[in-house]
Amino acid sequence: MKCRKTTVACKNCSLYDVGVILGLESKAATKPFALDDFLSKAYFVKKETRICQAQQQSPYLYVVQTGTCVSYKMVNGEEQITSFHFAGELFGIDALMEAKYNYNIRALEDSHLCRLDLNQLKKQLDAQNLLAVQQYLLQSLTHYSQSLQTETALMGAQVAEQRLALFLLNMGKRFQTRGLPADSFYLPMSRADIASYLGLAVETVIRSLRKLHHLGLLEIKAKQIRFPNPSALNDFSQSAK
Repeated sequence: MKCRKTTVACKNCSLYDVGVILGLESKAATKPFALDDFLSKAYFVKKETRICQAQQQSPYLYVVQTGTCVSYKMVNGEEQITSFHFAGELFGIDALMEAKYNYNIRALEDSHLCRLDLNQLKKQLDAQNLLAVQQYLLQSLTHYSQSLQTETALMGAQVAEQRLALFLLNMGKRFQTRGLPADSFYLPMSRADIASYLGLAVETVIRSLRKLHHLGLLEIKAKQIRFPNPSALNDFSQSAK
């Protein structure tokens, strides 16, 4: 198993859907501008760089092209991870809907991002197209909220191994929506990051990964994860509820 960062093709990116909605995948005689004209495309962000700051206002919408970003809040002076943003996924929608970011967001690893300037885009759109974009973003926000609800359910799992299994399965589903394998993927976060997100001790995460491996439910090599039997892992995640 090769250990490498996750990269999503442009056609599987969330922002590509905006271009399709507007018919702005490329310039045309009837539309002398394209989505790319308002996009800072695939710019490099070094690991640990803070991209968004809580309570900050911003006209930008981001999508991860390569790598991973993480949302977090500070609790008693310590960082608590609230969500991960994988390749192909949008973030920053909360700032557009609520006029400010709810969380800090930083690059979990060296990453490439695309950034859409919605203020500039709005100047070029008529009312109908602007409404279409707003509806799409609202739908994306709804899907994101549903995803958060799914991940919040992880915290209700009483058994640490079950909680971890649910987390990994949900990661696979998110990758699958971007045209990537659901049962074999690169794990970008550290054991400490997973512990922060799941509300577990680091030692518990390490022990739980080891147990899932010994049960034959996971294959782990460095940061590459594979599910030999996804159905069995899913059954395990649903047990002891």
